[in-house]
Amino acid sequence: MNKKPAFDLQLGVAGYYRTRVMNRDGSPATEWSAPQKNLVLPGGYSATANTYAGNIGSFSSQFRSFHVGTGTTPNSAAIDGTYSQSGTTLTRATGTGTFVSGNVGDFVKFATGQRAKIVSVTNPVTVEVDRSQTVAAAALTIYDTSRTLLDTWVKATITADVTSGFSGSTTNSDAGTRQTWQTMNFTAETVAKVYTEIGVSAATTTTGSTVLFSRILFDSPVSVAIEQFLQVRFDLVTVLGNYRVSEPITMAITGWPFPYQIQSIVSNGTYWDVVVGSACSSHYATGRPIIITEALPATSAITSISSTVTEFTVTTGTAHGKTAGNSIVIAGSSVAGYNGTWTVATAPTGTTLTVTSGANLGAATGGTLRLTTPGTWYNGTYTIASFPNSTTIRITNATSIAAAGIAGTVTNSMAATGIIVGTAGAFGQSLTGIVEPGDGTTNTRQTGLLAEANMRTGLTYGTNPTAPTFISTQVVATSGAYDAANRKRTFTITLPSASQNSQTIRQIVIGTVSDITYTGNFYITFDERQRKDNGYQLVLNYTVSWEPDLV
Repeated sequence: MNKKPAFDLQLGVAGYYRTRVMNRDGSPATEWSAPQKNLVLPGGYSATANTYAGNIGSFSSQFRSFHVGTGTTPNSAAIDGTYSQSGTTLTRATGTGTFVSGNVGDFVKFATGQRAKIVSVTNPVTVEVDRSQTVAAAALTIYDTSRTLLDTWVKATITADVTSGFSGSTTNSDAGTRQTWQTMNFTAETVAKVYTEIGVSAATTTTGSTVLFSRILFDSPVSVAIEQFLQVRFDLVTVLGNYRVSEPITMAITGWPFPYQIQSIVSNGTYWDVVVGSACSSHYATGRPIIITEALPATSAITSISSTVTEFTVTTGTAHGKTAGNSIVIAGSSVAGYNGTWTVATAPTGTTLTVTSGANLGAATGGTLRLTTPGTWYNGTYTIASFPNSTTIRITNATSIAAAGIAGTVTNSMAATGIIVGTAGAFGQSLTGIVEPGDGTTNTRQTGLLAEANMRTGLTYGTNPTAPTFISTQVVATSGAYDAANRKRTFTITLPSASQNSQTIRQIVIGTVSDITYTGNFYITFDERQRKDNGYQLVLNYTVSWEPDLV
């Protein structure tokens, strides 16, 4: 089987400002203001081009200059009327609001909660957006996420405050968040000022043309008297909205989940014994679920079929065990007309049976005979009760069913949880924060498969087992082209078929350095053990996407 994985890691980013006014001697003239949430702008700073190229990069190294001004334009505004969306077309339904070419790149948010990014303006009342959805007429707000400058720039600073927790970071793996912050001091005022807007840049330049990645309009203007100076703390919080996703993970890997070929299933009235073609007792565990698929009733080989104008007679090489009235399936006959579902008319002997039919198709050979699969059958999900031997799985079940033959497979679900831990550097180009999947070059990643024998009992998501044993060689991940319009990038990690084999794989670890002992930043932990044998090549794809927090 060749399947694609189900991971689309969606990153959200929000920033918070706090301000206070300081006296020249460093004592506070006012208390810190309440944290004010801001709109984080898309893109990241390019030192070479002094522009943003779609990659915010290492957030903690981006707090290089703070800028203040006196502008009053809000970052978002309701647009008059109501708007609806069908597919990717968004249209004004009522009112007088209009779109302009400058809205390209901005986000919109319906009062009903749906959001989208404007990719083109068709006319003043119609735009095309980046995602297909159906939205009934509702109020709409436009967010100016294309903004990169202050309205009215006054001054900037690159002077970090070193006395009041000037910078730092913290990670909460349980919440899927990382928070970094920086505090900076502006120069003392020679003329009293009233500031209304502020921004943060990755650039160390301190001019009005400096490109920002964050800009906000203060809730209340901040007044700074002569000889006083403004102090600002900026907190940036990155959130992986689906950082812990529990769902069946499907991967492009031949034979995974490992399929055990069913040899037989026999019911004795209190349990079923499922016999498979190779040892499975190390792979599976008592008390855990398995999935039986495509099991079929036991078959009898057909030696010949003869016919008359009223019936045909089937002869089998061994006792068929069928009686009058049974529904049977014939498959693989040399005369195709005999293949299909029939009802047994009589069973003259243990190796012959008759079927009423006027087709009179003549002599045939070969093929198989079996009962029609009943509505209640072995296929389904069950809990393992025990292992009578290494190739037999016992399932406690009082339902008596006819024996199944050589057909179908036993697998498990591959249900798993993916979680970001630590700095989540696996998705950025730095270990200092969860960042947008930018337009940089191919990123190096390290992947390992972890044997269950080295995992702690009751493994806690977000932790790494003691003394992990990697059973694969380190690999280099490749990254697809950066989708700037949708802020997405897909990464591909390949574990070669030559990687070591194991029947107790519980975790895939993705890290950011080449050291094979590195614990990693992204863990995919399977609910059940997985098995890898020779010739299996695992190809894991995961997509990282980013959107600004619309506030």
